[in-house]
Amino acid sequence: MSSSNPIGASLVKDILRRFSEIPTLTLAKKLYANNPEVWTSLESCRSHLRNFRGNNGKTARDGIKNREFYRANGKPQDPTKLPTSYKRKWEPYILEGKKVGIINDVHVPFHCNVALKAALDYLKKRKVDVILLNGDTIDFYQLSRFEKDPRERNTHHEIKATKQFLDYLAEKFPKTKIIWKDGNHDERYQSFLRCKAPELLDIPEFRFPVLMDFENRGIDYVTEKQLIQIEDLTILHGHEYATPLIGPVNAARGLFLRAKSCALVGHHHQTSEHTESTIQGKMITTWSLGCLCDLHPRYMPINKWGHGFAVVERGSGWFEVDNKRILNGKVL
Repeated sequence: MSSSNPIGASLVKDILRRFSEIPTLTLAKKLYANNPEVWTSLESCRSHLRNFRGNNGKTARDGIKNREFYRANGKPQDPTKLPTSYKRKWEPYILEGKKVGIINDVHVPFHCNVALKAALDYLKKRKVDVILLNGDTIDFYQLSRFEKDPRERNTHHEIKATKQFLDYLAEKFPKTKIIWKDGNHDERYQSFLRCKAPELLDIPEFRFPVLMDFENRGIDYVTEKQLIQIEDLTILHGHEYATPLIGPVNAARGLFLRAKSCALVGHHHQTSEHTESTIQGKMITTWSLGCLCDLHPRYMPINKWGHGFAVVERGSGWFEVDNKRILNGKVL
């Protein structure tokens, strides 16, 4: 059945993975209603589902090689007798490269061209082999849940401007690996789809990495609040923690109190560093990076932000962070 109807097989596998506990007839009705051209009848669709679940008789069941969806006596096989777990695999993205340029909080199209150019020119001189866009590269102003001015740049303009920025990066760093990590602003797109247009979530063309053409651009995509690891240094955007890191001192110290490990963060638009030693004499340092966006946006014109970025060099078992500030277009 699956070999003669590959489209149907793909649809069946997808729905069985997402709704393993739903009765076959219910799934068949949903599948057939949404894809009437794939099967000749509702019963044909139901039979296809039953075949994958091993419920089309002993002969058909004996021929099943992949038993991922097999159901003995109409129920999923689970020798533990425990309920189906929705636990997901959550591991850090291991970043390769000896010299990594990290920029975050560009907030296209509310970026600062002077600061952005200064940072990229510096990274070019340092000959970085990886550039990590560490969150909030695009602003998605109109998709925000907060009050916004309808006269500001629309979403189409933001996407077009961000692609222009990615093209600029590719031209300036033709041999450099580019990694995109989602920040809270980047995630506004997916949040908008989930809340306002859930019907579009399963359409590949509406997925964010497809929309931004990451695959053809050779850009690695890090999402779902996944951490990034360089040796013993953990990199995050900053929104991964449910509450802000900024305390009575600075974002780096707030990060230290949460992470208790060497870590680097953006999100707070501030350049800071904090170091403490453990009782065993191990040194732990945390860093927060400045931003590359407008320092006086309408929603918060008075703040303590600053422009900045970082370079991380690594070797076998060691790393070094060079946390840079930018003042009046000059890298300090």
